Amino acid sequence: MLEGIKPAPVDGPRLRVLAAVLEGYRFTFRNTGMALKLILLPALCLTGVHFALSGFDPPPEDIVAAADELALAALGELSAMILLIPVVLVAWQRRILLGSEHAKMRFGRREGRMLVALLVLGLMVFLGNMAVMMVAETVAGLAGEVAVGVTLDVMLVATTLATAYVTGRLYFLLPPRAMDRKLTLGEAWGMSAGYGLKLMAIVVLAGIPVALLSQITAGVATVALENGAVAMLVGANLTGNVLFMVNLVVEAAALTICYAALGGIEDVLEVRAAETELVAAPA
Repeated sequence: MLEGIKPAPVDGPRLRVLAAVLEGYRFTFRNTGMALKLILLPALCLTGVHFALSGFDPPPEDIVAAADELALAALGELSAMILLIPVVLVAWQRRILLGSEHAKMRFGRREGRMLVALLVLGLMVFLGNMAVMMVAETVAGLAGEVAVGVTLDVMLVATTLATAYVTGRLYFLLPPRAMDRKLTLGEAWGMSAGYGLKLMAIVVLAGIPVALLSQITAGVATVALENGAVAMLVGANLTGNVLFMVNLVVEAAALTICYAALGGIEDVLEVRAAETELVAAPA
């Protein structure tokens, strides 16, 4: 049974921000075994890729001279992350929507379609951030020197909120891919219409606990790097990657449940019925 989800009422469902965030954490903790299975291996892979490409030494003093090397390492880590996230999301969303027996880690056509949807979502987030930055720079230019000191802080907050808003509005592209269904960009945007600010708040609030812990972990990693404490450095990096994956599954749980509550439950029920018929069919 799909936990915590009911079909949308005729006059439209109510979306409670705090309840959705807490449900994301509750569902994750209630499925700790599955969550750890999906989190630990990718976190280990990301840690291995990081040290394989960047080593254990502090960054070079001449950043400009080492720019190509640093860029290559960053690209390698980003590529590994991009390939691992669809594997985690497909398995986790299928656990949420279809049940634990449907959650398997692999990279096939389904994960490939999820990857394409994630790249589209990432492109939309990038364009949204660019638009926000242009507006912020224009406002700062009009305000003159008074605004120079706060421009970067304002842009950081603005781009964070823009990322959360676009992610919340377009996240509904993703769950259908996990069920071999398709939702277009326009349909996903329309499905979340009227709930944009609430979905943005869900993304932000779900990420706050992990973000605070990640800041501590980053500080430990910096100290370890400066003092050549390799074991501590590896542990801090691994912890940071685990926290990243925790944020991914918690946010996915909260938003996938919202997707079902705002109309996706119909697709879920159809997929379940179709799979039941296939199982029941004679050999």
